[in-house]
Amino acid sequence: MNVVYSSSDSYAPIAGTSICSLLENNQDAAKIEIYLIDNNISTDNKEKLKNMVQRYGRELIFVSHVDLNKKANLEIEVGRWNISTFYRLFLCSILPDNVDRAIFLDCDTIVRHSLNELWSMALEDKIVAAVDDCRSDQYKLELGLSPDNTYTNNGVLLLDLKRWRELNVEKDFLEYIVQNNGDITYVDQGVLNGVLSK
Repeated sequence: MNVVYSSSDSYAPIAGTSICSLLENNQDAAKIEIYLIDNNISTDNKEKLKNMVQRYGRELIFVSHVDLNKKANLEIEVGRWNISTFYRLFLCSILPDNVDRAIFLDCDTIVRHSLNELWSMALEDKIVAAVDDCRSDQYKLELGLSPDNTYTNNGVLLLDLKRWRELNVEKDFLEYIVQNNGDITYVDQGVLNGVLSK
């Protein structure tokens, strides 16, 4: 099972709480590799996170993020959020090429039981599984979608990264960001829905 988080240093203690809940409630999993996209996490916080994960006999891998502003050639507007939220859209560029499937969790997510059922879910012809976000149709309209389109939450995602690479969805995400001058309603969640919603 590959589980991915993205965190800045200020969110590292919160990410640590989430990772602890993941490890505590998934001790039956044969293998868990945790990838943490590092947005300037301090050495001290990295050591604390590593030590905690090692106590569960699991592996924590820090991975570097991409420079999205440079990639898009513009300043991406994040408002009260952190640019870290966008990294989930560019996992094909961030994670090793042999990671074909992953669960992405927001670092403020508490895992209350096993993720095995989610991990083994058949995606069939879909490239991402997410939970419907209970928002009004106005959210969809602001993204140029119709009321009939889906609108999902980005907090918990099951991703078929092999298909993402084949379809080059990162290119579509980047084009969407550029078309909107880096100012997307609902930040990365707006990008995912704006590009992939049906």
